[in-house]
Amino acid sequence: VPSVGLHYFEAFPVTDVENTLRTIQITLFVGVLLITLLAGVLGFYMSKNVLQPLTRVALAANNIATGGLDTRLAHEDDSDLERLVISFNEMANAVQQRIEREQRFASDVSHELRSPLARLKMAVAMYGELPEAQRAGLKREIDTNVAELDALVAYLQVLGTSIK
Repeated sequence: VPSVGLHYFEAFPVTDVENTLRTIQITLFVGVLLITLLAGVLGFYMSKNVLQPLTRVALAANNIATGGLDTRLAHEDDSDLERLVISFNEMANAVQQRIEREQRFASDVSHELRSPLARLKMAVAMYGELPEAQRAGLKREIDTNVAELDALVAYLQVLGTSIK
């Protein structure tokens, strides 16, 4: 009060304001925490859903790698994924056909090598038991079988370089 030379001060408790601010602070903290958890859970399920086609591709590739050559992917509604499915299935078909060709080839080669090897084994077993006059004929037979095996090996080498 200027006329008297006094100063007037009023003090009142701010506990109500403090309580209100504390309530707002706790509410915001809990809200941020809940939104973060919700976003994390939602992100996890969304990423799982988005990555599910890639998981199917990885499982199918693993099945093919472990011998399940008839494994194929089912068609997808999404055009981008459908291109991946078509490419994967074409690759799986090519791998399956190549492995089947190689299996047939190995079977054919083993069959072709058995006959001259059997004749050689028999000739070598008989060689020591024959008289000198018959050994010359047997040696020609052995030489013929060795030449046949050499020709087969040369053919396999040429075939092997052309397959690559």
